[in-house]
Amino acid sequence: MYTDHTIRLLPRRRANWLGRAAFTLAGAAFALVCLFFVTVALVAGALLAVGISARWWWSTRRNRALKRETGPLEGEYRVIESAAKDEELR
Repeated sequence: MYTDHTIRLLPRRRANWLGRAAFTLAGAAFALVCLFFVTVALVAGALLAVGISARWWWSTRRNRALKRETGPLEGEYRVIESAAKDEELR
């Protein structure tokens, strides 16, 4: 009598060496395809990161050059609030 309480949809058969070899080759091929996919994804991500970094550098480079050309602003100024208070006191 069968005493195992697991549910089996297909009857258990013993695999021969040809089936095991085919399964091993299919697993190795799947692992190789996954490795290539991950490699391509990493290279694409690295190229995208380099492109975004280059664009960011180019944008900030232009802003830094404009900042260097203009230099600090110089001039004279007068605080209007204090001048109004000084005139009220006179």
